[in-house]
Amino acid sequence: MTGRWPTRGCSARSTGSARCSRPTPCPRYGRYAGSRLYAVQRRRPAGPDRAWLHRRPAHADQLGRYVPLIAIGEAEARASFDAGGRFVLARTGTEARHALYKRLRADGHAGLVLFSSGSTGSPKGAVHDMSRLLGKYMTRRRSLRTLMFLLFDHIGGLDTLLYCLSNASTVVLIEDRRPAAVCAAVARHRVEVLPVAPSFINLMLLAGEHERHDLSSLRFITYGAEMMPPETLKRCAAAFPGVTLLQKYGTSEVGTLRSQSRSSDSPWVRIGGEDYAWRVADGRLEIRAGSAMLGYLNAPSPFTADGWFRNGDCVEVDGDYIRFLGRDSDVINVGGQRSFRRRSRPSCGRWTTSGTSPSRAKAIPSSARS
Repeated sequence: MTGRWPTRGCSARSTGSARCSRPTPCPRYGRYAGSRLYAVQRRRPAGPDRAWLHRRPAHADQLGRYVPLIAIGEAEARASFDAGGRFVLARTGTEARHALYKRLRADGHAGLVLFSSGSTGSPKGAVHDMSRLLGKYMTRRRSLRTLMFLLFDHIGGLDTLLYCLSNASTVVLIEDRRPAAVCAAVARHRVEVLPVAPSFINLMLLAGEHERHDLSSLRFITYGAEMMPPETLKRCAAAFPGVTLLQKYGTSEVGTLRSQSRSSDSPWVRIGGEDYAWRVADGRLEIRAGSAMLGYLNAPSPFTADGWFRNGDCVEVDGDYIRFLGRDSDVINVGGQRSFRRRSRPSCGRWTTSGTSPSRAKAIPSSARS
């Protein structure tokens, strides 16, 4: 999945065109990301009369999880690129008949299906009306040079991509997501926004790559997709005193909310934005959004009777700010009190060494062991 990034038609509201810096060929972005995504938006040709499965490169051990998505999503075609970089559309022989697809067709709207990871069971397919999901991007905001670290197979990477395209931002595409390569790309292309996961921040700090490269161009480091350990957040804030650290929050079911951290080293965050509202019931976060999904392809509705989405995030509240504690599945009972598994485990990432290289682990085949 490689090729040139399309610069025409990126945003009807933009005065300029999106630009793309490609340090190396990238199999996950490029022509695939731009042209196919905008074909979905403009319904040409991936419109409401077709259900496509956008395929990204997979290893052999991932095929077992990839194949069921064809059946769950009722994919009528698989879109990919061959070894020569040519776009290939392979028909599956399936006809998309799900009631949610029929609803999109009746409204004449394009749709998007985001699948959960399936780590706790079968992947769930969240069906979105693209006209609703794209509503938040109609307001023009700042154009910032952004490194595309997160892939757009989940809501965090998709939000980053759509924000950049709708604001004519320069995007920097990478193939190697190791700390050294990412920091080198930031320095080379003078990246202003680095959207990453907390685990990557921890690896970058442990490896010391932020000290080996000139990262002075950074204005924002945004993080999400997983829990941020307090120790990692404090070390990151100390390592980047002039950079705003911003916690992001979103789900496959409701999209991404606008957010504002209380401070760069604080886990407290204020969430909301246009057409979003939140409340806390029984210590669990509930969200109501105009961009919420139409429903699941293969699971019961997670919405309450009055339209609030519950995904099991446990939070504390302090005025307009909330602090994420974990998921329902992380709660255990200790001495009659609720606790979270992550608080019961020691933090390996806080231990550092002086004067030595970071440790490495190597897998040894059983046949080679004595």
